[in-house]
Amino acid sequence: MRLLLLFCVMLYNFNYTFAIKVGDTFKTENQRYKGVYRVLSLEKNTVELVSLNTNVDDFSIPTVVQDVYGNSSTYTVVSIADGAYESCEGIEQITIPSSITYIGKDFFNMCTTLNFIKVDNGNSIYRSEGGVVYTKNGEGLVRTPPAYNKSYNVQDQFHYNSVSISDPIFDIPEFVSNIHDYAFKNCRYIKQISIPNNLKDIGVDAFASCESLEHINMPDSIYTIPNGAFKECILLNDITIPQNVNSIGSKAFGNCTSLLNIFEHSSTPPVLSSDAFENVPLDVVVFVPKNSKQYYNKAPIWENFVNIKEMGNLQILNYTEELILSQNEIAIINPTILKEEDVEIVNEAWSVSDPNIVDFDSGRIIGLSEGETTLSYVIVDNYNRKYIKECRIVVHKGAGANFLLKDDDVSPLKVIYDLNGKLIKKDANKDDLNNLSTGIYLYDKKKVLVK
Repeated sequence: MRLLLLFCVMLYNFNYTFAIKVGDTFKTENQRYKGVYRVLSLEKNTVELVSLNTNVDDFSIPTVVQDVYGNSSTYTVVSIADGAYESCEGIEQITIPSSITYIGKDFFNMCTTLNFIKVDNGNSIYRSEGGVVYTKNGEGLVRTPPAYNKSYNVQDQFHYNSVSISDPIFDIPEFVSNIHDYAFKNCRYIKQISIPNNLKDIGVDAFASCESLEHINMPDSIYTIPNGAFKECILLNDITIPQNVNSIGSKAFGNCTSLLNIFEHSSTPPVLSSDAFENVPLDVVVFVPKNSKQYYNKAPIWENFVNIKEMGNLQILNYTEELILSQNEIAIINPTILKEEDVEIVNEAWSVSDPNIVDFDSGRIIGLSEGETTLSYVIVDNYNRKYIKECRIVVHKGAGANFLLKDDDVSPLKVIYDLNGKLIKKDANKDDLNNLSTGIYLYDKKKVLVK
């Protein structure tokens, strides 16, 4: 009897020790990394993290875990499973180790208190900036923590104390070209998202359930809006669909029940899935380009909207596309804006790509130093349409910004201005110029440095 019992114990231990196989899951009890892990490879001793079972507020995913099947080996944690952390209340920060080579879709989805994700600097696949996960090269935005609510410290001007300022605006960096599936899902605090002009792809459910998001503008580089991209964004008031978008997927704007305006910039109606605007009020105003209403009225799904309106036209005329200047030479750019009565300009901005080459102010350009730069003029109208005009400016070597009047220069001076165009003195002579305070002044389309 005793021998039989000993045999059974040995058989049990044998099975317990060696029964583990690929696909099996096991729990770890160590509170530092308490969770569920799935075996990926017995040959390489690798596992993936499936879910957490801990209430710590600052959690670090382990690099290795000890299996609980009685084996003496440890397993390297190399991936985070799709949908991992479906519920992880209480965790505010998570650190991803260098061993992680794959992060699954829809991870951290229900971590409603998670506001910061850090990736170990040694990770070769991913990196983090400001609590957000990106691919190592920065081109892909992988995941924003659900409780992301950008905060930063400023000095209180009255009490000189550091105070926290909450800014629920997310500016996607210019280096990002694609937003991964579920990247912003359940980010409930973000009210506005700025998308860079070079973005190519938006993933499935990328902005789903961003319940505070009020409006979104997408660049012309987007060609399709995928399934569920903005579904259940319940406060979304208006959307701008770029002119190159040719298809909108299933429930892309489903349950966006607060939607008031759709600004559609393509004259050809994009192909819609039958439920692309599921539960969106059919009396939402759909603004379409001039002379295209007839096409929208006949297009599948679009025809169901009862309030389709055409947008007026705006044109920028007489805009110089190229200028060649000498240093200190002045030129004027004064474009003409033609717009119909229903069009309003809500934003107007000028910018110079290299302000060291030219100085620009209110349409007046002054060549500063030899080189080439671009002057951009951008208008945004009340239909969220953006108009961009650019001027290539080449400045040739001239007298230079440090040009000084010499005794043999033309005298008397007729008029002296400051760089803002303010009159300093009429009928001035050389002595008047020399009596001015140190600075740069304008005379005869030249910059004059008074030392």
